[in-house]
Amino acid sequence: MLGERSRFDAVGSVAPIVEFLGEPRSEAEVVEAIGPLLGRQDGAAAMLSGLAGRTIDADAARLAIRAARSAPRPDETLIEALRAAGSLADAGWKRTPELVAELVTEVAASGDPVRGEAIYRRAELQCVNCHAIAGAGAVVGPDLLSIGASAPVDYLIDSLLEPNDKVKEGYHSKVIETDSGGLYTGIVVTVADGLWTLRQADGKLVRVLDEEIVDSADGRSLMPDGTVDGLTRQELVDLVAFLSRLGKVGEFSVDGRSLIRSWETLVRTDEAHRLLNRTSHDSAATDDPSLVWRSIASRVGGVLPTVELSFFSVHPGIPPTGFVRFDVQVTSAGLAEISFGESDGLALWVDGVPTSLSGTWRGELSEGKHRFVVAIDSTVRPEGITAELLPVDGGATLRPILASGE
Repeated sequence: MLGERSRFDAVGSVAPIVEFLGEPRSEAEVVEAIGPLLGRQDGAAAMLSGLAGRTIDADAARLAIRAARSAPRPDETLIEALRAAGSLADAGWKRTPELVAELVTEVAASGDPVRGEAIYRRAELQCVNCHAIAGAGAVVGPDLLSIGASAPVDYLIDSLLEPNDKVKEGYHSKVIETDSGGLYTGIVVTVADGLWTLRQADGKLVRVLDEEIVDSADGRSLMPDGTVDGLTRQELVDLVAFLSRLGKVGEFSVDGRSLIRSWETLVRTDEAHRLLNRTSHDSAATDDPSLVWRSIASRVGGVLPTVELSFFSVHPGIPPTGFVRFDVQVTSAGLAEISFGESDGLALWVDGVPTSLSGTWRGELSEGKHRFVVAIDSTVRPEGITAELLPVDGGATLRPILASGE
């Protein structure tokens, strides 16, 4: 594509790379072109020099910025230069009837909902931090379980490009100013007994007494303008294709199985790594304060993808291992069964106790909350994991506890 020399000669590679980025490219092509350069100490400076006075394709610039942010040493000056070369300040998606009509056609012709779900789950878009699907995820915005069945494609496009024009009833924000100078923006959850409870954009709740409020006004959507400006045209098409399938019969519908959809995954930190290295994997099933967990939702089909987890290699010969956990609420004690499919590559702890697993776990559960922690061998389970609560005649009555706490 660009030749072997371009992969190792920082200065000599820049001119053909910039020329290459002058046309629309795939993400794989962009990463292949600039990845080796950004891995060199002199790579960012060489790229910065080569971009001076040059113009590149806007979508290629978006992808190059994404690659630059993932470099060993992200260089903000280079990122700004890529933004300028791609004219991204003027390349935000601007809704027009013509653009919406074109995108509707492209969604039907070339939209890939599988790729779209992966885009939806990207951390930088914050979709899963605001919207739940079938209860899994945050509750800042409306649950998107049936959005594809209830909203036409052009409405979905409008909602992404101009979020403030398409705010669902009950999700308009309120801006509240207090007598102490505080300023709070969020969705009104409740107003009772002189106490306002707002859910802010980060999902946290804030409570304000009525007597403290000096001014209040209706606010904008908590979804920021320009949320999808960093997406290429094809990525935007794929994202809409995914949203348009939600609630329709097919692989992006939620069936009647009682699947675990809200999980937490252990974050890879130095403290966590030292703990597991010094003790054993059993420590992941404890409440040790050095362990940091983050919420993560299953895909719509119920699979928690392995690729999105952090992994620990604590000793030579032990494969990279990720740790996830979920909670269930038991309202009637008894026998319970949870299916994990194949047990290969999995280890299980129930309420902190190592427990044998042969695909389906079976055991007695008392009333109350119970925690299941699973270790995943990434070499054996590269695709992911599912967990399903199975019905047992005369057994325990239990349900998953969602990330929202509901």
